[in-house]
Order: sequence, then structure tokens, then C-alpha cells
Amino acid sequence: MDAVLYPAAAGEADEGLASAGDPRFGVLWTLLHLPSVLFPIDLGPKGLPLGLQMIGRYGQDTGLLAVVNAVTRHVGPVGPDISG
Repeated sequence: MDAVLYPAAAGEADEGLASAGDPRFGVLWTLLHLPSVLFPIDLGPKGLPLGLQMIGRYGQDTGLLAVVNAVTRHVGPVGPDISG
């Protein structure tokens, strides 16, 4: 399965709920109708997520999810444990 790794944003996630972030990092994949998955890889200086996105081939949604699942198993959980 081919996939492209691309930044999800220029840096940390925006604070609060007022913004969903800069759309320029995902608009191309949306216009091309390509599947993409965003996932956190680390925390930035303010403690907010830093993310990547992985983009797959047209119609290969399931294959992309399998690749992202394998990658995130190696990255591990990001952030404090809030499970209780």
C-alpha cells in the first residue's frame, strides 16, 4: 500500500474550540477525493498535539487505515494518561 506522509498543521493544534486549524494542509487531498487520516505524534511546547496525516490512493481507504494502524502502534499514545 502506497501512502504519503504530510504535516497536519504548521505546528501545534490551536487552543480552544474557536478554530479547526488552517485548512491548507488538507484541502488538496479533499479536492482530489483521496483518503487521509490525521493522527497525533507528539506534544508541542504548550502541551497541545502535533500531528501528521497520511494520504492514500483513491479508493484505498481500508488499506490506508491498515497502514495508519500499524504506524500508530509504533508511535504509541501521545499525551497524559486520562484513563483514570
